[in-house]
Amino acid sequence: MKKILSILAIGVLLFAQDTGTTNETIISQDTKSSGIIPNSPVLKRPSIIKISGVGEGVPPMSVTSPAQARALARRAAIADAYRSLAEKMYGIRLSAKDRIRDLIAQRTEVRTAVYGIIRGATIDEESWKNGLYKVILVVHLDACMWSNYLSAPSLYQCSK
Repeated sequence: MKKILSILAIGVLLFAQDTGTTNETIISQDTKSSGIIPNSPVLKRPSIIKISGVGEGVPPMSVTSPAQARALARRAAIADAYRSLAEKMYGIRLSAKDRIRDLIAQRTEVRTAVYGIIRGATIDEESWKNGLYKVILVVHLDACMWSNYLSAPSLYQCSK
């Protein structure tokens, strides 16, 4: 019995050999000193972010031809996709009003606004199906430049 246990112990030791990768080498030095494991990776430059926005458009009721309907629906879908991109890039400004009478909400009004400049967006996909035009716009941004523009703390290591 002792012989079997000693053979098993030797086998376990052989399979548990150091392969050169330990937990200490996986966790960075910064993590050891702070005790915090980062939630997201630190990206090296150049870091290009791809942001996409989806837009949908329908033609107005008063069109004179199918070609005009499709062209107007496409234009509406592109405008909606730009709005979607701006929301993702800059955020949304909200304002809300509630009208209460006798402790009962009479009217609720929520307004949204988006302000921004988008350059270099390209159409990635577009489709026309059942009177609905769908467009996917894509813009590629340099993460460092965009982070500096927004003056936000950056996850990206940017060389100055």
